[in-house]
Amino acid sequence: MQLEKIGRRHYLRNTPYSAKDKIKSAGCSWDSEQKAWWTGKADVAVALVAELALVTAASEQAQAALPAATSEMVTVLGNTYPVRDRLRALGGQWDAVAKAWRVPSSRADMARAAVESAPQSSRPASRRSFVRRGTWTGCSCGSVEEYARERDCWTCQHDR
Repeated sequence: MQLEKIGRRHYLRNTPYSAKDKIKSAGCSWDSEQKAWWTGKADVAVALVAELALVTAASEQAQAALPAATSEMVTVLGNTYPVRDRLRALGGQWDAVAKAWRVPSSRADMARAAVESAPQSSRPASRRSFVRRGTWTGCSCGSVEEYARERDCWTCQHDR
């Protein structure tokens, strides 16, 4: 955060949006051309800069502590969908980027046991599970289709 004096105004530059209410309550106004908060009182501006610097430093320290907490999380792999409620109850969180559940390392054994006890697949069996993929349909174009058809070839659209 920077303090800049232009004429009679003292501009507060690069202020975080979260400090907007505190700055407004101190009597500052927003200058849309300068895109900065300003006040006519130097002592108010100096006090705000000092106070917001402390708040910013505290929030940066809190952000620096976050990676340490996430490094204590363990990724659980397998068919986790049927036991997602149990994983959430164990303190797990879904990591959308990795497409996997992350649980605290202290509860990793319980989470792995829950995933191992889950069924292998949560999807219902397909009605066409008896049909082999890539079966020859007998068309003169030589196409390989997912299942045999009674009339038209899917690739060349003529009767067999």
